[in-house]
Amino acid sequence: MADNDRVLSEYTLVNLGNSGNSAAGIEMLVWSGLARSPAVEINIYAAKTQLSQLVRRVADGEEVVITRNGQPVARLVPVTQAAVARKLGTLAHAIRIGEDFDAPLPDEILDAFEGKA
Repeated sequence: MADNDRVLSEYTLVNLGNSGNSAAGIEMLVWSGLARSPAVEINIYAAKTQLSQLVRRVADGEEVVITRNGQPVARLVPVTQAAVARKLGTLAHAIRIGEDFDAPLPDEILDAFEGKA
């Protein structure tokens, strides 16, 4: 944490400017939670001006929350890799479907489905 950063509860206010004066730079709230990597919170104007830097950070595994008037409105997260294609028929030997699978239901069960019972 740099000298010009302040800890606010579970968040760290990080000044991205060149000086310690927050008016001269841009500040971001960085979440200090333990369960997952810290989420960077940034206002929408700063996100527009620093989009390529934010995308690089997201690609490195960080999460970015974009705010408008202090309220979260969007979240940038890394794209997850597509799951491996499933091989069909791997459980064909383990599953049996009865011959009467698509037979009409008995009247009492049909009535229950239709709310008549």
